[in-house]
Amino acid sequence: MDRIPPQKSSSFSPATFREERLGRNLSLGAIKISEHAPAVRVKEEAEEGRGGVDNAGAGEGEGAAGEEAAPPEEAAEPDLAMLSAEVDAFLAGREGDAPTSISEVTLDKFASAVEQEMAQSEGDDDKWAVGENGQAAPLLAAIRRISALAAALTAVPEGSKFTIGVHRVTGVLHRAMAFVEDEFHTMLEDPRLNSVRSRLGEFAAAIFRELESSIRADAGKQPVPGGAVHPLTRYLMNYLKYACEYKNTLEQVFHEHHRTDIDADDEGSDPFAAQLMEVMELLHDNLEAKSRLYKDPALCSIFLMNNGRYMLQKIRGSPEINAVVGEAWSRKRSTDLRQYHKNYQRETWSRVLTLLRDDGVITVKGSVQKPVLKERFKQFNAAMDEIQRTQGAWVVSDEQLQSELRVSIAAVVVPAYRSFLGRFSQSFSAGRQAEKYIKLSAEDLEAIIDELFDGNAVSMPRRRN
Repeated sequence: MDRIPPQKSSSFSPATFREERLGRNLSLGAIKISEHAPAVRVKEEAEEGRGGVDNAGAGEGEGAAGEEAAPPEEAAEPDLAMLSAEVDAFLAGREGDAPTSISEVTLDKFASAVEQEMAQSEGDDDKWAVGENGQAAPLLAAIRRISALAAALTAVPEGSKFTIGVHRVTGVLHRAMAFVEDEFHTMLEDPRLNSVRSRLGEFAAAIFRELESSIRADAGKQPVPGGAVHPLTRYLMNYLKYACEYKNTLEQVFHEHHRTDIDADDEGSDPFAAQLMEVMELLHDNLEAKSRLYKDPALCSIFLMNNGRYMLQKIRGSPEINAVVGEAWSRKRSTDLRQYHKNYQRETWSRVLTLLRDDGVITVKGSVQKPVLKERFKQFNAAMDEIQRTQGAWVVSDEQLQSELRVSIAAVVVPAYRSFLGRFSQSFSAGRQAEKYIKLSAEDLEAIIDELFDGNAVSMPRRRN
């Protein structure tokens, strides 16, 4: 990765800014998408440090020989205009048949350029001024662009390849939101700046509109492998969680810039809460649509369970967003999760349980029909082999949900199989015939269930205790 050019000295420098924000307990911080980003930077700094030591040693040797080392070249500052054009091309290309690509290096440079734009604009009274042709101020345009970029990178599963870039972009976006909030509060105290404050309010409201547009435009045709949590879900829930830490400021903004197409016109209503709920409902509808990309109805239910559980945990784990969303919404989503669970059980295990029932075909007039019994065991073995092979590769990353699924399956299937074995296993001769049809013991079945949803496809063990 290219080196990030050094930041100019400013009260908005990363260290100073971080201390101020933490001191006021208002910092959004970067969404921690990857643990690798800090490691990469530490590694680069260590390599640069070693290089500096080596160069110093070389310099001493050269000095002894009477030669002077050439001064190091200064790193070129990132060109915001050029980088903005690349970002705009990437954003526009998402809608075409051949999407435009963008590199990690470009993402890193663009994030650095936006940081520098904020640092250079601090103390500039005209930083929010509208251009001659009515264009938005460069700083405002840069922040809006990085907001759209962050949403675009996390809207599709392919965005995971930009792990470090997403971390950088979202981190700068959250610092930008904190910067805008500071400016907004400053302008509240100065009535002469009402027009600028209004533009900042419009900008804050526009970020949420862009979130809505990103959700509506995200009609990806490739499902997330294994039914895992979608990147869009992770990004939006983290974004909303941090945005709710600015609840008081955003409530003021949306009271002045609320939309007429959202139901928040009643006296005493909260336009910010209405806007946030609109985004949540859009995400819910988007996930419902994405679930239909899966051909297997059971995997569709797993996908909805994973994403619904993630949303619910983010809400209940954050007092700020929980206060905005309300308990009624959480109860409704909990009901949805229970229904997804029932749908999964029905789609996968109802057929298996049917194979373990004597419906008057296996036993006729007190006599076991061995050909029918053999076929039942063959069908059961094939069904379990298919389930283990496919659902072992499915992903349920939430340990509690994974455990709940396994326990609920075992509680129904294992007793039914144990009863079926106890009733019919003696119908086969001991030895090769029994081993041919009875592939699993009840304990083997429990072990198979306990390996589901690990993201690892394996074949059914061919053993019998």
